[in-house]
Amino acid sequence: GSLGSVMVPGRFLRQARFYSVNAASKAQAAASIGPALAMVGLQMMLSEVSGLVRTNLAVTSQVLTAIRKDQWAELTGLVAAIGRAVDQAREIESVPPSLWEDVVGSGALLQKQLELYQGNVRDHVRQIGRADARSHREYLQTNAEAIVFDAYALLSSVKAWTGYHALRAARARAA
Repeated sequence: GSLGSVMVPGRFLRQARFYSVNAASKAQAAASIGPALAMVGLQMMLSEVSGLVRTNLAVTSQVLTAIRKDQWAELTGLVAAIGRAVDQAREIESVPPSLWEDVVGSGALLQKQLELYQGNVRDHVRQIGRADARSHREYLQTNAEAIVFDAYALLSSVKAWTGYHALRAARARAA
């Protein structure tokens, strides 16, 4: 090899021994760089997968939001219809056939809504009921909006269900 010096202006920093680059040392250099290149490639692939996962989560969140809006619109329509019918029945102190005809088809839809939100709330309670405090916190942070939505929807569906059965009982009593 050749001897040399590494210098900065005005002084010597280190001495160095320089070797000529031949085929064997090129192969050694490539072999030592190979795992590093593989690691860089793996990191790039993981970064790409992470981006796809984030995109997938965003799309899934949008789809769930759209589904919840549709379910909420259906439930609020039922609750409003039953509420108006109950108010009218209280006002006239009876359930005439015309009023009953407006809500008679709501029974199956209300049952569906009630079972849907009971199941959702039951699932939330089961998830929160785990023994691990960390999983409680993570679940609550991730699903807080869904928990509040499902609890309020269950309350609204129970209210509408109760009103529907009150109208049904009053109609049966009148018949």
